[in-house]
Amino acid sequence: MKIPIRRAMLLFSLLLGLGYGLVAGCSPTSSAEETPSPSAETVLSEAVEKLKAAQSYRFEITAVHNWVFEGQEQKYEFEGEGAFAKPNRFRSAITDATADSHFWIEINNGVVTARDNKGDVANATTAFGGPGFGTAPYTVIAYLKNFREATSQGTTSLSGVEAYHLGFTADRASVSAMDTAHASAMERVTSVQGTVWVDKAEPVIRKTSVEVEFFSRSGQKETVTMTLRFFDFNKPVEFE
Repeated sequence: MKIPIRRAMLLFSLLLGLGYGLVAGCSPTSSAEETPSPSAETVLSEAVEKLKAAQSYRFEITAVHNWVFEGQEQKYEFEGEGAFAKPNRFRSAITDATADSHFWIEINNGVVTARDNKGDVANATTAFGGPGFGTAPYTVIAYLKNFREATSQGTTSLSGVEAYHLGFTADRASVSAMDTAHASAMERVTSVQGTVWVDKAEPVIRKTSVEVEFFSRSGQKETVTMTLRFFDFNKPVEFE
């Protein structure tokens, strides 16, 4: 049986359209329909604002101090803890493995109380608390709050929590402007490079690791890498 040419062409067009529809229906979702990932700077900006807005938090501290003495590489490792509570109360304490070095500081509305392995520290400032210039936990958190730029290093699992992994550099000029103590410390700091892990669900900062390179009093270049793990956001904090 012959099919009229006009009907055959119509049938062919319908079949062709059906084929295109099936292919389109099986195609993966276009990138335009996918939710774009936020930029590294957006993620870190939101997390920093959460940190600034928190009523309180606590953090664990680990740090490694590297330098050279008489041609030999030296390394001190520190552990400790700290806490913050609004309006302006801060505490941190770190001790090295041999207990030869100890740095304890409390800041209460600008009033600084501090101790080291020799006892009370007279005229201590807000920049006290670490084994080198620009390395106090209070200052490390300031680097984070005053980041200059952020870069994405992908995502990772941190203690079972999915997190954005970001790199950042600190705006040392902003940290220097905090007070005269930090202005003096920043004169000896030559580099600040940080890494931060931001919870994807919240987003809050779960961990940061910051490497600070500085010149010691003897003019020698040294580095301290300090890592802070944050927890207990907005929970009561007890101070001594």
